[in-house]
Amino acid sequence: MRTAEHRAALEAVVLGQFSTARPCDKKANKPPGQAALAERARLLGDAGSEPSVDLEAIAEVIALAFPGTTQVSA
Repeated sequence: MRTAEHRAALEAVVLGQFSTARPCDKKANKPPGQAALAERARLLGDAGSEPSVDLEAIAEVIALAFPGTTQVSA
């Protein structure tokens, strides 16, 4: 159980973290540049020519990590 003094101190710390200042600028969602694409191609070879996501492979990893919580269709 907290004392009134402890509650007041905790409240002061929490409320002291708030600000009326403008929020930070968000990072722009820009596509990868030529240098990044070239490095990707160098690292991945032919597989790195076009970005892709293998949803079936991700589903298999999730099923292995969390057995019984997901269903993977064959």
